[in-house]
Amino acid sequence: MKSPVSNAKLIGEILASVVATFAVGGGLSWTFYLAYSEFANAGHTWVGAVLGVGFLVIPSCIATITVYFIGRIGDQTGSFWITLGWSVLGGFWGIGIASGVPLALFLAPFLGAAIGAVIGFNWTRKHKEGREPK
Repeated sequence: MKSPVSNAKLIGEILASVVATFAVGGGLSWTFYLAYSEFANAGHTWVGAVLGVGFLVIPSCIATITVYFIGRIGDQTGSFWITLGWSVLGGFWGIGIASGVPLALFLAPFLGAAIGAVIGFNWTRKHKEGREPK
């Protein structure tokens, strides 16, 4: 049985996911970028692929963890793996929307991952076993 979600919980998931993705995910991604930019300056061509993966994987993981644990508060749960999948799809969507605009290309995967995680979790939201509403 699908459980209804309150507006407050949905807004909380969105805000917390966006804040965590930009704050934690942005910090980790930037550190990742600084660590690998030395290799890029030395002419290693594989660095672009590694940075691209880092700027997609890190925000997606942070968004998924945030939405999943906030969504599980109370008597509801959802699928972690579907939340992660939608978060990655959201990150790709953000990259596709922002291609060609440097600042937007940096920010879009973060926002896309946060939105995707919220969609994925709420798509699979249900009551925890043994806690059906009366």
